[in-house]
Amino acid sequence: MERRQNQTPQGQIARVLVEFFGGAFERRRYMNVVIQRALHRQLRYYMHATVSGLLPSMQKLGMVERVAVIFFNADNVPLEKFAGTSKEADLSIPTDTKPGQQPPLITPIKSMSSEPLNLQLYLEHPSLLESLL
Repeated sequence: MERRQNQTPQGQIARVLVEFFGGAFERRRYMNVVIQRALHRQLRYYMHATVSGLLPSMQKLGMVERVAVIFFNADNVPLEKFAGTSKEADLSIPTDTKPGQQPPLITPIKSMSSEPLNLQLYLEHPSLLESLL
């Protein structure tokens, strides 16, 4: 009880937010990927409307070339990348390979084409030389 009374207002706000988000979302599998899905219909609608509101900005020529989501492990090593590009953009995805390094091995997992984006989910393995160092 004393611990709660000694918390700062920021700590109390953080605790409330964590409890809210813990109860507002559930873990599910979608297209073989673990996701967090909103339990409340209004929250799902709000999130969908917000993301859909970005569509006009994304459709403006040159406004957005690529959208990428990267999943990292605890050691800050990228495990998976989810990248989407517009049809007008270059379809190659640059890697973080430095001169003299072997390019990473890329394993495609799933591709999807939907206006205005072409999406590809793939797993990027570090080169063998990097993993040995």
